[in-house]
Amino acid sequence: MRTSSLFPALLGLLCLTTGASAQTLLVQSFTGTDGAVPADWVLRWRGAGTARVGAIATFSNNVSTNRQGFLIQRTAAGTSPSNSSANLFYTGSTPLSPTGSMSDFEGSIKLTIDGATSVNRGVLLRAQATTAYAPVNGYYLALTQNNLTLYHNPQDHTTPGTTLATDTFTASLGTEYVLSFHFDGTDFSASLSNGVTEVASLVVDLTDPEFAGLAYYSSGAFGLRTGYGSASSSYFYDLQIDAVPEPGSFVLLGVGALAFAALRRRSNKPVAA
Repeated sequence: MRTSSLFPALLGLLCLTTGASAQTLLVQSFTGTDGAVPADWVLRWRGAGTARVGAIATFSNNVSTNRQGFLIQRTAAGTSPSNSSANLFYTGSTPLSPTGSMSDFEGSIKLTIDGATSVNRGVLLRAQATTAYAPVNGYYLALTQNNLTLYHNPQDHTTPGTTLATDTFTASLGTEYVLSFHFDGTDFSASLSNGVTEVASLVVDLTDPEFAGLAYYSSGAFGLRTGYGSASSSYFYDLQIDAVPEPGSFVLLGVGALAFAALRRRSNKPVAA
């Protein structure tokens, strides 16, 4: 067989083995010693206070008993000063960034909630700074007991930001939820599941004219966030974030598969007499 006929197929085989799978950026189980903050994470409280907890803790939910997660909690309603709203920022590195900055990614985190309806909690995406609780320029994907919402530029514990999209549902305390998110350029989507059924979802195109007056952030830090109005607990655990594969990797994969198939067809033809 001529070398020229082998080249497209060999190129195809190379394409089949490169760029086809997502690269993992961050995995954090939030397990370890109760009372600790994981390495490469920094906790930013809203002001001073004592009626609060921000650390790894053991808890139980409808799925398991005596498991661990990162707890952010206001331990007493009406206690002043409590100021127990907090951000937990990831400040370590990823395979694509020494500072942990993320651009296009998809991921999920599990969480269990307990407490009042006035609480919001969720994840900060493409945050522009990690030095304070508020304000934060970036995106905040949050849930309460009543809705799942994507906000722009959260301001403080009572003003989670400008609403970009929202979906209503009724949450159950003590239930394990899976919050999934996908950010690719200006396209955003999110889903909230109770492990069996999707209970809320969002799809946002940030190029929509209604968002024309809002700053767009193409990359930034990842974090957890809570905003409390009364005594409550939020447990976060089993986080994983992967880079969104470049579109070209799927194109190359298809080309490689076609080339390999063509080679097989040629090689299986009978030799002419």
